[in-house]
Amino acid sequence: MQPYKIMGVLNANDDSFFSHSRFSAEDALSKVEQMIEEGADIIDIGAVSSRPGAAEVSAEEELERLKPIIDTLYKHKLYEAVELSLDSYTPEAIDYALNRGFHIINDITGLENDEVCGLIGSYQAKAVIMHMQGRPQNMQDNPSYTDLIQEMDTFFKERIEKAASYNIHEL
Repeated sequence: MQPYKIMGVLNANDDSFFSHSRFSAEDALSKVEQMIEEGADIIDIGAVSSRPGAAEVSAEEELERLKPIIDTLYKHKLYEAVELSLDSYTPEAIDYALNRGFHIINDITGLENDEVCGLIGSYQAKAVIMHMQGRPQNMQDNPSYTDLIQEMDTFFKERIEKAASYNIHEL
């Protein structure tokens, strides 16, 4: 096993951190194929920006943005060529993606939602646990820690235990 994996990022929104990661559903297939050819081991797809101050997006709108891309990748069986990761924290989008060949859920809320945990565990998928204070809309509004290292350590220990309780073992 190689000691690292290369992740390509594809965003189906107009508000992501990096403008060159943004793609329409029509362009997604060729971009994903290009990333695979260039050595990507994982393709991470998201439809909601997590940048500080990003606009909130409904679960329905997120899924509407994702469906054409997910369906195209599924139709072309790209889940056989690369690990597919979904950058989401909504159960609707997560269930849709996991049912169509995705292997990883990249959750910026750090497995906050029990339904999300249940879905990841039931599909035996992997999880990426992120941490932030608040939501993207307010996460930079005066964040504070009493002891940053201790608080991060506690947060991740608790979330890893939660993951294990839902049969999520690979993080």
